[in-house]
Amino acid sequence: ISTGGRFGSVLATVGDLDHDGYVDLAVGAPLEDGGRGAVYLYRGGTGGLGAAPPQRIAASDVHSTLRGFGGALTGGVDVDDNGYGDLAVGSTFSDHVVVMRSRAVVTVITSMTSSPPALTTDEQIFNVAVCVQCTGYNLRS
Repeated sequence: ISTGGRFGSVLATVGDLDHDGYVDLAVGAPLEDGGRGAVYLYRGGTGGLGAAPPQRIAASDVHSTLRGFGGALTGGVDVDDNGYGDLAVGSTFSDHVVVMRSRAVVTVITSMTSSPPALTTDEQIFNVAVCVQCTGYNLRS
């Protein structure tokens, strides 16, 4: 977050992007990066919003001509009918609107066990079990 970037001049709830039961927030900073702009996404939780944004979308990551990206925000509408709210971001100085379609949020949990639990020079057989569990809302195979 840079000084003079007008961080927080535009706010929009974007629905529950990660389907954790809490509303998430988009925060515009239209003058960051020399006037190109950026949008920060914050996850909601039991204690409110997280202290640090898990995602920053810079205008330069979207298109080279955008200026004032994040000067207007609206979210929470599922434009592509995939079960996740999408975000429209206005670039006020370049007269563009970008629709950012949300994708599935996937949680991956891994675990590994071995038998015996520690390998010694006497062991001739060493078994390893690896488990991967993926969960998410409305995942497509």
